[in-house]
Amino acid sequence: MKLSKKDKSIKSTSEESEEESEESKYIKSLTKQELQTMEIARSHLESSFHLKKSVGFIKWKEMSLKKEN
Repeated sequence: MKLSKKDKSIKSTSEESEEESEESKYIKSLTKQELQTMEIARSHLESSFHLKKSVGFIKWKEMSLKKEN
């Protein structure tokens, strides 16, 4: 089944909101020190910083997937 442009945009919007939700959950799980560290990394790396590619986020996501299973 081939998706129309509208279906693709709805799918991508849904995926984006799910990713944002994951990012929000991760940020809420951080300690004050971890949050400060993330902000320092973000300010130093600027546009090169990607939360989803950070070691902390990847480990958090792996742990949350293990908890679900």
